[in-house]
Amino acid sequence: MNYTNEIVEVLRIVAERDHEQKPPGSSALKPDSWRGNVLRLEAGLSEAELRRAEEIYTFRFPPDLRELLSQVLPVDPPDAERRRFPNWREVPSDDVQGRMDWPFDLLLFDAMNNQDRLSDWPKEPQPDEDLRAMTRATLDKSPRLIPIFAHRFLPAPPCESGNPVFSMHGIDTIIYGADLLSYFCNEFKVTDVRTEKPPLKKIPFWSPLAWDE
Repeated sequence: MNYTNEIVEVLRIVAERDHEQKPPGSSALKPDSWRGNVLRLEAGLSEAELRRAEEIYTFRFPPDLRELLSQVLPVDPPDAERRRFPNWREVPSDDVQGRMDWPFDLLLFDAMNNQDRLSDWPKEPQPDEDLRAMTRATLDKSPRLIPIFAHRFLPAPPCESGNPVFSMHGIDTIIYGADLLSYFCNEFKVTDVRTEKPPLKKIPFWSPLAWDE
């Protein structure tokens, strides 16, 4: 089984498992408190749909994500309390645009409200418009992040398979998987049966942020 097929198999396991009733009172639980009925799989995207998303949001899907999305499209179930998967078939949409804007919005929020700033930014108070300009300039020089699920993101460049997945919540950013397969296994509590761990790439800006360098 090749790498992409392994990812599809993990998603199928998640989509098919736990069909029993949600735990009592689950509606009052945090979304991550249980993992049943969190996704459904639709038919994969056509080449035209993939290109349309890339053109609208001005990035290229890395090969492993592109191949995955051409096989299956993971989306939220109809009864989801909130949307967590980007639906690339329905672009343009406010939901996907909001996810694309998330890194900028959260870094700016931290700088303006929590005084959590990047190490090379001035430590003294700055006008909001200056913080906005610094945030935009920083992200314009950094690899774009493609939303995968909730606030988990895959960097767009390098446009190659095996990029790490980041859990991005402003300055509070961590690596959530060395690649897409390890990420989905971590996110949905499925065993990664590979005998060797994938190498962890260092992504400009995002890896040092996650490692607090």
